[in-house]
Amino acid sequence: MRFQKIMKHPLFKQSMNQIVQMETERIYCKHGIEHCLDVARICALLLSRNSQEIDFDFIYAIALLHDLGRSQEGNHCEASVKLAKIILPDCDYSENEIEAISQVIKGHSGRIPKESLEQLLQKKTLGLKECFKMADQLSRNCFCCQAADTCKWAEGERNQTIVV
Repeated sequence: MRFQKIMKHPLFKQSMNQIVQMETERIYCKHGIEHCLDVARICALLLSRNSQEIDFDFIYAIALLHDLGRSQEGNHCEASVKLAKIILPDCDYSENEIEAISQVIKGHSGRIPKESLEQLLQKKTLGLKECFKMADQLSRNCFCCQAADTCKWAEGERNQTIVV
């Protein structure tokens, strides 16, 4: 699978190491490899629930790269897209795939209110963009967070469940 090449790419490794160092003292949700892999797995689960085709190589590529821009200054989504456009050609992704991955990364940020999230989970017509954005939010284990008292997420945006 080509996404394995992403994990070995020098820019990916450097950026991920920077994120880990930057978040060493962070008490809130982190953005390391565990988060990336959780998002990929939850996204695949959501797509499966919606009877959508699951391209694991594509999903894992998006998940590995979606927060990589946190290693940079400014908007992390835009920075993640810039890094993805450097890394993906070296990992044999086509221009069309790079553009599609970039679109999902651009749209992944922001939180979905709890009521809307519950409604979306009942739908059977969710595409990759929607499933990925939801997976990013659902990857957060707010129901057992030690820092919940000071979290900036509104109560109605916090993930209080495990989706199966």
